[in-house]
Amino acid sequence: MILALVAGWSCAEAILFFIVVDVPLSAIALHAGARRAVLAACVAALAAVAGAYVSHRWALPDAAGHRAVLARIPGIDDALIAAASADYAAAGWRAALRGSLSGVPFKLYAHAAGSRQEALAHLLLLTPSLRLPRFLATIALTCLVARVLPRTWTLRARLRLLSAIWGAFYAYYFFLR
Repeated sequence: MILALVAGWSCAEAILFFIVVDVPLSAIALHAGARRAVLAACVAALAAVAGAYVSHRWALPDAAGHRAVLARIPGIDDALIAAASADYAAAGWRAALRGSLSGVPFKLYAHAAGSRQEALAHLLLLTPSLRLPRFLATIALTCLVARVLPRTWTLRARLRLLSAIWGAFYAYYFFLR
């Protein structure tokens, strides 16, 4: 059930959803441990392939329409789409990996590939390796923070802290960025 949720979330994030799949991955890391979270991260990376497929196929015949929809997603605007497209044009998939680690939504790179009419197979093959590093970094950071918390903290207290951290992250991302 949890893996299906993670898969659906990851696929949706690669298309239109604006809350990263790292949120449930970090909760899984706290609740079930690093091994289960890494398994969930692998599922998320593979499920992102389906989302990349949809984004690429949408942008291929209607780049302007797809771009207009992307620009309505919270945290995304025309300037970010243009910057991601230019970065992708200059550096290709290296740009997508950098973007994944720096907060640029992956869907913008799938859009760039589709709007440039680049081969879909290449995108689909690379998607897991572009997504997985950030997922694993999130899990590692979550586990590291969990280790330094007092042992007396309950799971509920740890999850509240995690919620506060994600709340602060999105407050910054949506409102202060």
